[in-house]
Amino acid sequence: MKKLLSIMGSFALITSSTSYAVSCGWSENYDDLFDTETKTNQGEWIAQGLTTSIAAFEKLAISNIVIATPIRTARIQSINEELESNRKQNISALEAYITKACNFQGPNLSIEIYNDNSFQIPLIDGYDNNNVSLQEIDVRKGTATVNLKYLNKVLSTQSLNWNIPEYELLVSVTNLLNTNSYAAVGDYDVSKIDIPIVDLASIGFPLKITLGTLSTMLTMLGVISGPNSGGGIPGISDIIKPVLEPIKNLTKLDVHALAQAEPGDNTYIKFNQDFRNGLKEVLAGVGDVLKKFGMADTISLPVGEAGQEVLVKISEILDQDVFKLVSIDTSAFNTQVVSDSTTIDIELSLGSKGKDGELKIIDLLANAAPNLVKILAKFLDTDTYDISKGGSHNMVFLLLKELLIDMDPDLRTINDKNNSQNRSAAAAYTGLDSLLFNLLLDYNSKNRAKADVNLYFNLKLWVTVPAVGKTRIFDDSLESLLSKININPGQIVSKIINTMFELNGAETIDLNTEFISPDLNMTFIQEDDLNMDEIIDGTDLNDAFKFILKQFSGTIAGTIATQVNSAINGALPRISLQSLINLSPQMMLKELNIPEKYLDIASIEIDKAKFVFQFYNQDQSEWESQTKGISGNKFNIYTGMKVKLTKVRFKISFETPENGTFVYYTKDDLTFDIVFADTDL
Repeated sequence: MKKLLSIMGSFALITSSTSYAVSCGWSENYDDLFDTETKTNQGEWIAQGLTTSIAAFEKLAISNIVIATPIRTARIQSINEELESNRKQNISALEAYITKACNFQGPNLSIEIYNDNSFQIPLIDGYDNNNVSLQEIDVRKGTATVNLKYLNKVLSTQSLNWNIPEYELLVSVTNLLNTNSYAAVGDYDVSKIDIPIVDLASIGFPLKITLGTLSTMLTMLGVISGPNSGGGIPGISDIIKPVLEPIKNLTKLDVHALAQAEPGDNTYIKFNQDFRNGLKEVLAGVGDVLKKFGMADTISLPVGEAGQEVLVKISEILDQDVFKLVSIDTSAFNTQVVSDSTTIDIELSLGSKGKDGELKIIDLLANAAPNLVKILAKFLDTDTYDISKGGSHNMVFLLLKELLIDMDPDLRTINDKNNSQNRSAAAAYTGLDSLLFNLLLDYNSKNRAKADVNLYFNLKLWVTVPAVGKTRIFDDSLESLLSKININPGQIVSKIINTMFELNGAETIDLNTEFISPDLNMTFIQEDDLNMDEIIDGTDLNDAFKFILKQFSGTIAGTIATQVNSAINGALPRISLQSLINLSPQMMLKELNIPEKYLDIASIEIDKAKFVFQFYNQDQSEWESQTKGISGNKFNIYTGMKVKLTKVRFKISFETPENGTFVYYTKDDLTFDIVFADTDL
């Protein structure tokens, strides 16, 4: 017991001595209070020593300090207007940031910021009064004089700079985009955007396929066939074999033999079945490959009730309903139009194989099987990309060429055998004509009865006028209707395409110009495209009335042509290049090297721009703007295409809880190209 009391007494003595040393050392030898854990001191030891604390503080003072704090009211849109700052709140936020960043140990270390003229909020420079950047954007960073204190003693005083995250974003994004200023890059050093198709980096697989690199990648993977294509990358070719083999089998389907056969015979039947089976095998293979890479073999599609998104297996996509996918309510086409004393009643039926309002993807694709096989075989032939043989790596250009030049001889033969008696389809001459007529009618004329046809379309139209009453004008399938009225869907699409290439004397088009719009009022059919005798004979009027109507057939034809043109124009959506870019605006921005962390915060979109399509003239080694329209013969001159954007201005907008809404703009002379071939990068 005496020993225990002795030990306790020693502890008391030590404690008393230490307390005395602290109080004495406070005013006379303050630095002795601090030491490392292993040394003996005359005062108090703290977990984080003097050297460590000061070093952390001084290192932070020269670092990039960014804090979220209000420096202006939300209603102020321009940085260069009068700013309103809550100094006390800013100072508290900066003190809290420094304390946390330095990770001081113990309650006695503190930060003190001078609340005088040395404390300034950050300001941003380089924008005009409309928030449009005129030059490189810079920030005059905020300043502060800061003390590091232990209790009431100053250990270190530092002057530091600070910023807010909003300005960090504006400076980074604006200056990155402004590097594309025409004043800096001219015509020959512009950034090139190559549209991504597949990027597997997110799952740890270093593979990115773009439109420009697609042909090269297909060759490397062994998909493209030819004497010089090689066998693909070992290992990768084995992985994609479930997709590769059925694709190659599809290209081997014999369209020439189909052209030599008679419509409806066994060659037609077998070709149809082999095509359907091949498509199913391709999609099943895609699902298998996705699972090998650890990815889901499903896709979200709007095929549920009321257009709800539903997960569908890749292998089952072909069985989905086209009308649900594109949100077509077939009953909406039934309408009544009243004009003056005339009433027009329209009833339209759409469906497949006798079922109204339903059309499977595979049935629609099967209608144009020979066209799709020809296109696939063309794009998987190595000669297609051999520049020395007039080929190109530009797959968009090649597809446009395939559609706008005269149709393939085998497709011509198939069209002649199946549509020679059809007023519209018999006049088809381009690849696009053939593709669209086959999609609408089925290449097999023996398969067009309502119970069998993959896509049926029936139009009933009645006209009610005084003295005559209600008269049936049409009750026709699409095939019958196209025999009475010369409508060429390929020419309609070509007209729409040419609105982007026919600039009426201008050098560029505004990015917001609608190349598809009801307001274009394009002419798709004329009076002489209607077989009025056949149309009148098909009505349920008596012979006397039919005779009278035929005397006015020219006037009636003009009225019908006007109504048909109006109906087609009215059904067109509003589409501009701007609207297409806005479908995936982040894609372009990523290709322009905008950090993804900013894309998650800000809305960055093209505010205004001009564009023009340019084709590459290999003989002249020059890109030539296409401003006077395009036709099939142009593709004999050129080997590639790109979209040149000029006078581009981006809008950068975002909102933060601390500082409200920000809306700023880049320079208005930015320029870059959208390319479709690796040879143009």
